Amino acid sequence: MVIQFMLNLKILYILKVFIIIIISISHNRGIFDKYLLVIKNKFAKYTNNYYKNEADKKRALRKGKKYFKMCVANILKNKKIFNKVINPLVSVVIPVYNAEFKIRKTIRSIQNQNTTNLEIILINDFSTDKTIDVIKSLQKDDERIVLLENKKNNGIFYTRCIGTLKSSGKFIFPLDNDDLFFDEDVIDSIVNEASRGKFDIVEFMYSEYYKLNVPPNKLISTEYGNHTHNLILTQPELGQFPRKKNNTYGVYDSFVWAKCIKSKIYKESINKIGEKLYSKRILRGEDYIMTFVLFRIANNFKYFAKYGIFRFKNIITATYQSSQDLYLLSRIIYLDVIIKFTKKNIDDKMYIVYFCNQFLPMLKKEFKILNNDNQIYFKKVFHKLLKDNYIKKEYKNKFISLFQDMDFELK
Repeated sequence: MVIQFMLNLKILYILKVFIIIIISISHNRGIFDKYLLVIKNKFAKYTNNYYKNEADKKRALRKGKKYFKMCVANILKNKKIFNKVINPLVSVVIPVYNAEFKIRKTIRSIQNQNTTNLEIILINDFSTDKTIDVIKSLQKDDERIVLLENKKNNGIFYTRCIGTLKSSGKFIFPLDNDDLFFDEDVIDSIVNEASRGKFDIVEFMYSEYYKLNVPPNKLISTEYGNHTHNLILTQPELGQFPRKKNNTYGVYDSFVWAKCIKSKIYKESINKIGEKLYSKRILRGEDYIMTFVLFRIANNFKYFAKYGIFRFKNIITATYQSSQDLYLLSRIIYLDVIIKFTKKNIDDKMYIVYFCNQFLPMLKKEFKILNNDNQIYFKKVFHKLLKDNYIKKEYKNKFISLFQDMDFELK
């Protein structure tokens, strides 16, 4: 009886997906988003809520507000000298650029954590203000702070990679130089969850704030942008990219922050991407590249519904230059990475076609913006795309037709 019931549910689910796809095709739009909405809803049951009920969440919010105030006010909860940890459990890795008025608050939020078994890796991306002076003053009282310096401005992607490769902890918490931990239990509770379930990646909730003042009492639960509220609680999509068994799938953009990642997995991802790619000036969309690879290499993943960090909205953190040509370059590199790491299954076929449908028409319109070297690089990546067997001929022909008036030697 139970088995038959489960089979019926499975059949109903398959029919639901099939109907949505047919409707989407008939309207010639939204096929990916509608399909993946079903997938996302299916895997919602894998969410692990840290809070027992709404009252528990409200208590956590009040606690987070007090913690936020303390860090913004530059208050150190336990006034003591922090000794260097030989084999730290956690490495908090932070690329830093022109953050003299922000980085102290971020470091205070780390120092006020219950655990002291950590190191703080700060990589200065050739700041032009007094960021270095602030960091060095904090180093005097905290031997766990490790300061690395770039000899030129390399951008946030390279800078975070270098800091991660130099880290010693078993787990990595990637932060930006204006992020604050939500409360004093964040690292302990999330690392315990990762260790208990032997998860390679634990993703958690984050809150966005727009000003330096203390956030309001109410958090707005949402998954999308264009907000007018001062503080937004964002529950990251349960499915970001193609993943292995028992993980979710989606095509929505993802971010490397708001995650606890096993150091071994993170370093392996960086090394497989290769210095030739991560050393390029990737100034926009850098998280898409790293997160995609992380989820392809990780064996398992958990979404842990706990407030983890406060972060600024739309603030440039580790670089001072960005332009449309550099944005296009980062997306070309992303396409190169997708081709390298995508597997030959139905979900991956959908993802790579989705991305190409979104990106290639835009690139065609603005192709001349790219310098000569990047144009040549794209042509090489495009040829890789056409050689892969997991893309149907009809899509390949569609992509070829976009660039048929260019000297791509496509035949």
